[in-house]
Amino acid sequence: MLTDEKFQERAVKFALLKDINGNFFTIDDYREKVQALQTDKHNRVVMLYTNRPDEHHSFVQAAQAKGYEVLEFDNAIDNHFMQHIESKMNDITFVRVDSDTPDMLIQKDEKLESVLNEKEEATIKEVFETWTKDSVGASVALKALSPQDAPVLITRPEFMRRWKEMQALQGQQFGMDFDSYNLVVNTNHPLIADKMLKLAEGEARADFAKYLYDLALLNQGMLKGKDLSNFIQKALLFVA
Repeated sequence: MLTDEKFQERAVKFALLKDINGNFFTIDDYREKVQALQTDKHNRVVMLYTNRPDEHHSFVQAAQAKGYEVLEFDNAIDNHFMQHIESKMNDITFVRVDSDTPDMLIQKDEKLESVLNEKEEATIKEVFETWTKDSVGASVALKALSPQDAPVLITRPEFMRRWKEMQALQGQQFGMDFDSYNLVVNTNHPLIADKMLKLAEGEARADFAKYLYDLALLNQGMLKGKDLSNFIQKALLFVA
């Protein structure tokens, strides 16, 4: 299908997609199923997916809370398959559930307002940048999300992450020795908009930001080694 143009024309009609519940659909049937809710402002049907349902559980839940459907792609060749379908069917795009915040997985013209003013947002961003400045490929972004969304989460841009995985599959590592990600701070979450700003400037506020940052790393399986050990020790202090 990926290399034979004539076979692709026939196979695209019977190739099956599997959702996280184990149900199978042809591409056309699945597009019809989700297009009402999962069509973006560019008139493309966004097919959300995960390659690791257990590890992406919180991201899948957040997507489902908005009524979205999620596919499962867990084969090494799936990146090439998605790229191929996108090139042949311009009205379809695939987006992994951890590639952006829940409200931006499917880009629409809807926008929430932040409860923080510009000065407060600058203060919050500066605190988190203290912990990300030494992390290659990390950037801090403040977004006005629902108060029910996570206070801090890590997203991995779809294009860069997919390209990196495809390069790794081909055994090419040049220029890909770091993991690019966004640390997204939800300015409408009570822990950010209320508790964090009430903490005294300095060590208390910085420690609280680090704890939230570590939780986001842990959720993505990115908290390891010494950092993981330190996080566990701090967590034990809360229950001691």
